[in-house]
Amino acid sequence: MYTSAGVHSRTILDISEKLLSRTPAWVSRVQADLLDILPLQDESYDLILCSFVLLHLSALENLFIEARRVIRPKGRMLIFHHQERRPRVHTIEGRPCKIQTRHWTFEQIQE
Repeated sequence: MYTSAGVHSRTILDISEKLLSRTPAWVSRVQADLLDILPLQDESYDLILCSFVLLHLSALENLFIEARRVIRPKGRMLIFHHQERRPRVHTIEGRPCKIQTRHWTFEQIQE
C-alpha cells in the first residue's frame, strides 16, 4: 500500500505555468524546460517520477543527464508513459541506450 510516511517534501517541475498553478500550495513548484539545465540542486531527490514526458521530448539525453545529476546515489527514477511509436533505442552521452517497457498493474507500482 502506498504511504507518504517519511516524505519530507514534494516538488513538481513543468514548463507549463498553467499546470503549475493548479498544484497544491504545499508542493514546491519549479517552472523549467527539460531541454535546459534544471534549476535543482545536485543529489537533492530520492525519487523522480516522470509522467508521459517521453511523448513530448524529441531528445532524451538531457533528461537523463539532469536526472542523474539531481538524484541521490541510491535514488530511483520511474517513467510512466504510453506505448511509444518511435524506436526505443536512443543515444545518451554517445552510448546507445535501450528504454525497456514493463507492464505493471497498479498494485505492483504501489509496492
